[in-house]
Amino acid sequence: MKSLIGRIVALAAAAALLSIVPVAAQRAVVDLGTLPDGSFSQALAINNRGDVAGSSAGASGEIHAALWQDGGVIDLGTLPGGAFSQAYGINDRGQVAGLSSTSVGATCAPPVIQTCQHAFLWERGAMTDLGTLDGTSFSWALGINDRGQITGVSATASGDFHAVLWDDGEMRDLGTLPARNFSQAVAIDNGGTVVGWSSDVSSTRAFTWRGGVMSALALAPGGTFGVALAINSRGDVAGQTNTSSGMFTAAVWTQRAVRLLGALPGGINSQANGINDRGDVVGWSTSLDDITRAVLWDAGGARDLGTLPGGSDSQALAINNRGQIAGFSATASGQLHAALWMAR
Repeated sequence: MKSLIGRIVALAAAAALLSIVPVAAQRAVVDLGTLPDGSFSQALAINNRGDVAGSSAGASGEIHAALWQDGGVIDLGTLPGGAFSQAYGINDRGQVAGLSSTSVGATCAPPVIQTCQHAFLWERGAMTDLGTLDGTSFSWALGINDRGQITGVSATASGDFHAVLWDDGEMRDLGTLPARNFSQAVAIDNGGTVVGWSSDVSSTRAFTWRGGVMSALALAPGGTFGVALAINSRGDVAGQTNTSSGMFTAAVWTQRAVRLLGALPGGINSQANGINDRGDVVGWSTSLDDITRAVLWDAGGARDLGTLPGGSDSQALAINNRGQIAGFSATASGQLHAALWMAR
């Protein structure tokens, strides 16, 4: 798995974008394990209490949304009729947002999916179906703030996909950038600012949405591509963009200007997945030999966070204000396990 979002195609990037020297991570990494007798897990979100949300396979092999809390792991289950679920967001109240299958069959649209998937909110042991736009069969919830506002994407009656906001029991279609038919809302801050991206068949642009207005974020000079994947309380946005040469790199937008973070030396592309209120950024960098490593970009530069013992690949997906980093890593046996890099 080379990114959190399958629509991001990281074609190439170069460490020469910036002169970055890797710094030893000097952080302990903890294997969060799996659901009982499982062989797979991944951590995709973390709150400021250190609770981690993601997914894991259990003894049956089915993948369910999972919550790592107080030293244990909780199976969050699925919506009625579903066999698969995954958690993408968690807030400081312990509410979890994600997606769950509800059924499988030819009636599910679009046909290429063949599985009805609905966004969910999990809290206090119960999973609630958040529904879809226009009665379609597909929606995902990807981000949640401390007010319980949830962002994601839903299919529409026209067959397009639009960014959506669930707020106080209501679902709002956030639309798309002009002349585009796809949008996806990935994260939301506590003030209600939403970030994501909007695209058509030829171009993709990162956006912010606030107060009913969707605005495209600036491109790097000569760039044509951008996706926004995280936002902190200061309004700094993390994601991925490209340059005039077509290379792709982790990036941070601050007050609508874009700063390129580059890749680890020897890397060919990178992506920023999370940012905390200090401005520390986490994500991944991939090398020519197709090795992906979790990365922390902070005041000390780009830091290779390493892997679980014996592993070769890792990715960092989220960071909290305590400096704890959630993601996943290959193990010595080649399995993927949820991982937590501890704060220094």
